Amino acid sequence: MKIGYYFYEFLIPFPNLRCSNDDCNATLLCPNEGCESYKFEIKRDVRKRRYYLKCSKCKAEITEEHNLECIDDHTVNFKLDESIDYILHPSLKIEINQIFKELNLKNEIDSNVELFYIRENKLYRKEEINKFIFKWDELPIFQEIPKIDKLTDTIKKAQAISITEILEKCNKRKGECRNCHLKDKKEDICLLRIFSKYSNGQAHPHTGTEFGDFEFPQSFSTGLENIIGIAKSYGKKPSKNQNPQKIYDVDFGLLTFKSNDNLLEQFFQLSMEGTVRFIMVVSGREIDTGLKNALFEIARWKQKKFIIITPKELIPIFSYYFGTLVNK
Repeated sequence: MKIGYYFYEFLIPFPNLRCSNDDCNATLLCPNEGCESYKFEIKRDVRKRRYYLKCSKCKAEITEEHNLECIDDHTVNFKLDESIDYILHPSLKIEINQIFKELNLKNEIDSNVELFYIRENKLYRKEEINKFIFKWDELPIFQEIPKIDKLTDTIKKAQAISITEILEKCNKRKGECRNCHLKDKKEDICLLRIFSKYSNGQAHPHTGTEFGDFEFPQSFSTGLENIIGIAKSYGKKPSKNQNPQKIYDVDFGLLTFKSNDNLLEQFFQLSMEGTVRFIMVVSGREIDTGLKNALFEIARWKQKKFIIITPKELIPIFSYYFGTLVNK
């Protein structure tokens, strides 16, 4: 479906490599000998104006000259158009509702419930009414944290500055990361160490997949959930022409649907994991509405519970960490 390339602002491409042999539907594997990865990334070829697929592990491009095997050893001919699904971005649903309104039609898409996707040039609709978006303060580990409106302006600004200094992972993480929370090197602070402190040392570098950065368990009234986290730090200070977002006099960068520091790709891949039920995104940069809505739509489609933590949520989290937890 070549039209998907040209409407990339409205259609979210999603890899879906499945066996077409009888009723198999098993996952297809990378054709490179010795690789056998089942994780693929969608890339844009600007020169040829098309999408293409790459193996996430060996980085080989998958072309229609390849024959792929599934995990049940069936061999199928790879077809690009049959291997990419497209989720309708919420902004497109808004545009469609506007058209309905201008045509005086009574139809209206309920964006909070209805989800649409295209598979093999056919449009599908599904409803998802279960709760899947959570607020940061619904997590048990954050129950004791005062809300941001309870903090003084001085504390808010100080913690906003702290966010600009905290890395996703420190430079000494090799061989030490998993047990870092047991050490007293307070100067080696990263996002993971902060979450380790909140979860009593249970937040660890995630090893189940290559797309998560950390994980920790949480007990809800509905049962135990293992939360897989993706972390994005503050990064470089944004220039004026990058439209910085000012929060308590501190300039923050912005992750967007078009430019998201690989967050969207990581979220794609993590949501494909059947064992992953709950995903957390922690970002030291603001996330614009278009990217948030895309993440929400993917989470709804793949039925993943989801929480986003951005600078305004990190300010009270950091305040409690530096003011209370590290002094215990």
